Amino acid sequence: MAEPLSFYQQRLLEVYTPPECQDPDTEPSLAGDVFSFSVILLEIATRSDPVPVEDSSLECAWCPPLPELISSKTDSCCPCPADYVELIRRCRTANPAHRPTFEQIRKFVNRINPDKVIPVDMMMKLVLATSLLTINH
Repeated sequence: MAEPLSFYQQRLLEVYTPPECQDPDTEPSLAGDVFSFSVILLEIATRSDPVPVEDSSLECAWCPPLPELISSKTDSCCPCPADYVELIRRCRTANPAHRPTFEQIRKFVNRINPDKVIPVDMMMKLVLATSLLTINH
């Protein structure tokens, strides 16, 4: 028998589960995967967990707040933060019929990423820079 989920694990499950799949009889779908992908985009944008461990609020469990990326002016910010936030909004809309397909997402990301920076490469540079800062201090 599996161990019961901790409160934190339950919250993560709620955050990644699209609203239409809260009903256990609902079949998984690509539109649901797009919703879950929006949470990953949010994690990349904020470099943080979508559910703070200390957060005990159940309000809007499936919809963590969007980041304030637009005002960010650091070297590590994404090339088009307003467009990135809009992509997250579109991917996590409550109506699955209004979510983009993964092909549309790919095209959108290529359009908003004029330098063709690969997100994984950018994340690795950030991790390396953070590691070097930690070592040097």
